[in-house]
Amino acid sequence: NTDEDHLKGVLYANIGNIYYNQKSLDEAIEMYDRSIACYTACGNRKNLGYSYHAKANALFIQEQYDRALETLDSAKYIASEQCDSTLMFSIENDRASYLYYQGGHDLEGIKKRIYQSAREFNNGNIPPASFSLLCTIYLDQDRLDSAAHYAHRIEECKALYSEVQTPGIYSLLIQVAIRKNDLTSAVQYYQKYIDAGLDVGQARYASMVEGMDKSLGDILDYLEEKDIADNTIIIFMTDNGGNSEN
Repeated sequence: NTDEDHLKGVLYANIGNIYYNQKSLDEAIEMYDRSIACYTACGNRKNLGYSYHAKANALFIQEQYDRALETLDSAKYIASEQCDSTLMFSIENDRASYLYYQGGHDLEGIKKRIYQSAREFNNGNIPPASFSLLCTIYLDQDRLDSAAHYAHRIEECKALYSEVQTPGIYSLLIQVAIRKNDLTSAVQYYQKYIDAGLDVGQARYASMVEGMDKSLGDILDYLEEKDIADNTIIIFMTDNGGNSEN
């Protein structure tokens, strides 16, 4: 059905991305083909365009330039149909790279494609991913000032990225012990509450609260140990109040 095909398409596309990042390109292409089939079956045209684009990039790395351009044409058709300017911008810049590395000699045409897509889809801003290609093209044309300009832009980007701090850990921790009345992870705290005079229900509840507090404390200690606590946002939420017996 439609929902199942959509979910399968998302799953196959993400597995393809994992293979792509591992440079297992044949496996990535196979997963992208599966996602394309699923998105086609459920009519999800937007995601279909992105899967074609991802497949084209994998083919490009394999130096299958003709197949990459053909696949990119499929992505472009869908992006145009969906009025997806973000995808169109990426496609046009990738096409410029494909044409150059395919052995294209129309250097002016390739440059024009980069500049035109920037004007049309990105307020005239050249994407950093195209700096290297433009630098290389200007070198090929013996236009050293222009080549130096883009070489400088590349170094600026490197310096900028090198200053970016390592982000905190993105994680969702769900504590369900109290909701499920499960003492397993906090049994070591139980006896002291019994000794303090609490009844069995109160002692179980207090033990589980302390266990939850200890696990959160372990996480905070880990962030401090790794020196990333100041760069991490922690949001603590609950949908339950206190013990109704108190």
